[in-house]
Amino acid sequence: MPDRRLERLEAELVRPPFHAWLRPEPVSATNDTVEIRLPIRPEMAGGTEPFFVHGGIIAALIDLTGYAAAACATGCPTPTLTLQIDYLKPAFGSMLLACGVVRQKGKRNARVDVEIIAEGRIIALGRGTFAIMEDGQ
Repeated sequence: MPDRRLERLEAELVRPPFHAWLRPEPVSATNDTVEIRLPIRPEMAGGTEPFFVHGGIIAALIDLTGYAAAACATGCPTPTLTLQIDYLKPAFGSMLLACGVVRQKGKRNARVDVEIIAEGRIIALGRGTFAIMEDGQ
């Protein structure tokens, strides 16, 4: 049976209307890991002299990556219960890469760690807990 995780990731990234504005791009989905790329546009600025990415954009990317990792690993919707973000450096460049790893998967919750990378450096770390909603409950 073929692995459908990348198809699931693609579907998760087009579902919420906010994602149509954000435009995240699926990169990979294997076992309990997903990678998502986010091209940076001028309207995502947190500062312009020099240009860097707004922290809210980074937070949204962490949240959607954690959700997608949990949803791909469980095959269920996984709304966010908690989200913690540590900003380490300003995000410069034209692209962000988000790597989400499911660290723990139980019957009701999944715990996911997310790294955000810009220009080859980790610029933010996130950790979230996501509810596992079997059968859309």
